[in-house]
Amino acid sequence: MNLKESMYLEKFKKLPENGELYNLKGNYILVERLDETEVKTSSGIILKASNRPDVMSMSENKPHLCVVLAVGEGYEEDDLEVEVGNIIMVPQISIKYFSMLPALQDYVSDTIGLTQSSEAQWIFNDVEAFNKTFELLKGSL
Repeated sequence: MNLKESMYLEKFKKLPENGELYNLKGNYILVERLDETEVKTSSGIILKASNRPDVMSMSENKPHLCVVLAVGEGYEEDDLEVEVGNIIMVPQISIKYFSMLPALQDYVSDTIGLTQSSEAQWIFNDVEAFNKTFELLKGSL
């Protein structure tokens, strides 16, 4: 399983901390959906991942892998500590995607959204850690 690279993480890392230019409240986190570049079925058919979460079939309604772009001020109260750059797995239904962001000229509709840090089901330090985890799992199965 391979993830596409983040289009926005480096841009968001250059912004000042939460509270200086913007306020992300409570345990909300801003995330970018990272699609798998391809999915192989058990019969060997390779499918492209859908770019639009709203047109997925029920069989594709699975947790989304996202990179954390910004973290709200109240996240420390949660049991989970989520940091900018982490790769997290969250239920699709828990993410509210933005259809447009005028400030980002290259914004692809429905790729950045808000969710709560408590929705994170699995947290990886970064894309490398994610890929290494699944390579190790693939080798042990």
